[in-house]
Amino acid sequence: MVMGRFAALAVLVAVLGTAAGCSGAADRTVSGVVARRSASLTPGQMRFSSFRQDGLAFRYPSAWRPQLGDVTGSFVTWITDLSPSRLHNICRVRPHGVTCGGRVLAALPPQGVLVTWLLEGRPGIRPPVHGPRITLGGHRAFVSARGSAACAGLGAQQAMTAAIHRARGNWLVMTACLRDPGLAENEAAVWVMLRSVRLY
Repeated sequence: MVMGRFAALAVLVAVLGTAAGCSGAADRTVSGVVARRSASLTPGQMRFSSFRQDGLAFRYPSAWRPQLGDVTGSFVTWITDLSPSRLHNICRVRPHGVTCGGRVLAALPPQGVLVTWLLEGRPGIRPPVHGPRITLGGHRAFVSARGSAACAGLGAQQAMTAAIHRARGNWLVMTACLRDPGLAENEAAVWVMLRSVRLY
């Protein structure tokens, strides 16, 4: 039985709220914002690498190393964390399963980044992010920059969340916690990552 981290993650996804329906005009407006923000950072300014695991593929800044992840709980699969900082492995294999608890990072350092990708799935689940509707990877998605409980206590100055509908009862959830300096550049890099998402 997976405890600790996944219990907290389930609560986090629940408190993020349920997305309300948005008009097509709002969808187009937000898509335009995404395009402008991600266009402000080009691959020539930052080196990118490719991630492919658990049916999810995307591009990310090479300095944000994929770490940990690939652990499954009752309703949440922790796919990966990405960060230029070295993260703590908070999960331990026990005779009767895996236990997780604590934080992978005590606090964001200056110019810090912590990105987490999860797969949230259970019958009847609704969009776990309250925000405007867009399309990512050919799938409906919701994004928000209103903050996230996952970033609380890390010293983050910006928190971004996105939820991508993968299949009935399944949502991919991305949370990004960011800190100055370089906040605008890292925020743009998150948009580049989201626009590159492909599901397979």
